Amino acid sequence: MRLACPSILVALLACSQAEPAACPAPLLACGEGCVDPRSDPAHCGDCSTACGPGQACLSGGCVATCEGAGGTLCGGQCVSLASDDAHCGACDHGCVEGQRCEASSCVSSDCPVRTGGAFVTFAVCAPAGSSAGSSFKAWVTREPFIAEAEQLLVSGTPKIPVFEVRSGADCDGQWSWHVDPATPGFADFTVEVCDACPPYVEAHVGDFESVGWCPWIARVVAVDRRP
Repeated sequence: MRLACPSILVALLACSQAEPAACPAPLLACGEGCVDPRSDPAHCGDCSTACGPGQACLSGGCVATCEGAGGTLCGGQCVSLASDDAHCGACDHGCVEGQRCEASSCVSSDCPVRTGGAFVTFAVCAPAGSSAGSSFKAWVTREPFIAEAEQLLVSGTPKIPVFEVRSGADCDGQWSWHVDPATPGFADFTVEVCDACPPYVEAHVGDFESVGWCPWIARVVAVDRRP
């Protein structure tokens, strides 16, 4: 009796040449197994792409990990959120023209070289001896205000500063607004409607542009003259 050996051999050969079983999406069949090309550093994006040292696979692409660099990964690059003008304080938070990133905040680029005035810093809504409240740094060009601020700094006497508010950050990057440098003054009493802590002004800039800002609890803590 003659055996059908050729048929058996053909069947075995066909089995040995069969394609590997398909992997469920989004996995890919690479080698003898299924991999995720979105995150597998040995098969990043496809079966043949491996990420190099110091890289990770993110969304199918090799990117820097920033490990040991002390930075933050933004758009595939290691950046410093404290000083990067395109990623200031957070990824993709860019400073506008005329600003630079300083201490994670966008400030006017000419702040370090300004002359003809003084930076006057206040502790606002912070009673004496308390670490609560907020700080606010104003660029001021009005000499009587600067001179009085220096006297208050020495004496510690409380007095209410009165400002005209303008939208847009200046040299105090904490806030998205600043004060008119040419018009501030000090007062012993003011109406309550203009009294507020800086975070409240931040949330209602438009209102304070109309009524002004006069924080009742404000102490001069620094005066930096720039002749």
